Amino acid sequence: MLRWWPYKILPPPLVLLYRLIPTIEHWRDKNWWERLLAVIAAPSMFLLIVTLPVVESEREEATEEEIDIINPIGSGSPSVNLLDPESLHSHPSDYAHPSAGPGAGSAATATHIEHDYLSVPGEREPLLSPTASTALPSPAPPSAKIQPQYWNRWLTIIQLFLAPLLIVVVVYTQYVDDLDSISPLVRPMLVSLLVSVVLLIPFLLTTTPTHRPKPYNTILSMAGFVVSIAWISTIAAQVVAVLKALAVIMNMSHAIMGLTIFAVGNSLGDLVADITVARLGYPIMALSACLGGPMLNILLGIGLSGSWILIRGAEHRHAKHPGQPIHYRTYEIEVGQTLIVSGVTLLITLIGLLIAVPMNKWILSRKIGWVLIGVWCVSTTVNVVLEVLGVGDSGGEEKKFLGVNFGS
Repeated sequence: MLRWWPYKILPPPLVLLYRLIPTIEHWRDKNWWERLLAVIAAPSMFLLIVTLPVVESEREEATEEEIDIINPIGSGSPSVNLLDPESLHSHPSDYAHPSAGPGAGSAATATHIEHDYLSVPGEREPLLSPTASTALPSPAPPSAKIQPQYWNRWLTIIQLFLAPLLIVVVVYTQYVDDLDSISPLVRPMLVSLLVSVVLLIPFLLTTTPTHRPKPYNTILSMAGFVVSIAWISTIAAQVVAVLKALAVIMNMSHAIMGLTIFAVGNSLGDLVADITVARLGYPIMALSACLGGPMLNILLGIGLSGSWILIRGAEHRHAKHPGQPIHYRTYEIEVGQTLIVSGVTLLITLIGLLIAVPMNKWILSRKIGWVLIGVWCVSTTVNVVLEVLGVGDSGGEEKKFLGVNFGS
């Protein structure tokens, strides 16, 4: 037990470490490959944890009546409250966690203590003395004092300061064009810190380390949604930047990069989810997701991005010519051979399904599935061959442009 550690404010050091960097948990039980992955994932996990609020409703809605005190069986065995940080260190040599294993060190014991420290009541493992490790704990006496359940109040305070800073940095680095230095970020960051300090006052007055009002669940959930959007936007921007750099290095067009690498990365999660849903016995849901996902990306994605491009272009022209009214011009999209091949393949696939499925008594058989996989492989191969051979890219003279008017 560290005498200088503020146990009344923060959890035990090992609990704090495993909470901020969960990838290093069970370090001694990991092999060299798992340890390498844990070290690589540690920075990103740390940044997500300190900026992204997460609400666990089942844990937070537990009532005080469901929290019990576990007394080890055995004469003269002192009681230990798993929810009290100080009691975890009262008798460190008298207790061992049953799931830590024989001869487990302090790190392994602290790992399981962390699980018990924030576990849902009813799922908590008993902390038994070595002399009674195989016996069942006796029920708490009716006169026993009910101990409150601790929650991560300290982590929420950290997120209260870092989450607004993250949003400010994301907005100014991605959506402000004239950001040449860090100077324009100073004022928004100071305003963000001021807002965090103002919000901290009612937070400290209305919460305690053992109590969080239910309205905070909704507030933290909404804040987590906004921070998640900021993280997704940041990661997507970096992925696009990496793909653009890779396209320049490999001398590949943006179209073929989008149809191959970016398409696979963007749809791999949907592929796994749809296959899982179909194997669980919900094929209609999986098929609807296959059609609804691209529909959402095309209609909403192109609609929002196209509107944003037109609005920004009109604002730039209006800034150069203040005397003229804002005019939304037509945005020209370059259509190459790869997009034509992919569009024709998609059209043929939809028409083929429209004919083949009714003829097969509305059954998506394995044969239809293999045909669809083959069509995708052929289409991707043709696109790659056209890109390598340079068909249709003779100095830009044969490039076609499709004028898409999003506004007038």
